[in-house]
Amino acid sequence: MLGEKTVAVLDENLSSGIAFNTLAHLALSIGKNAVDVMGKEELTDASGTTHKGLSKYPFIILKAESEKIRQIVNEAKGNAGLLVVDFPEQGYTEYTDEELQAAIAKTKEENIKYYGTAIFGPTKEIDELTKELALWK
Repeated sequence: MLGEKTVAVLDENLSSGIAFNTLAHLALSIGKNAVDVMGKEELTDASGTTHKGLSKYPFIILKAESEKIRQIVNEAKGNAGLLVVDFPEQGYTEYTDEELQAAIAKTKEENIKYYGTAIFGPTKEIDELTKELALWK
């Protein structure tokens, strides 16, 4: 059994297009910031064609209400052993990174609507935060 995993929690009220786009942004950030998350750099099939490697840890997609996501984000950020990425609603209302930074700087945390979060770290610690949540289907 692997000791680490990534879990994404998406707002269950999002349309599938916005949910998938949110998930893509979260996954890119986890991949950029997580240490030793990737498996083999390349995989070679029987034809000799190479394929880029994948994460060596499970990546589970769950759903929750936005307020539950806020609770999970805040609890996870209090654990130094977890890598936490969150995606605010402003990720869709602002068009540039500078605009996003300015919008977030003007917004108190309690007023941020979370579209999703992704957390990487020890399985046991992540399970404790997300054990009540259902799979995204």
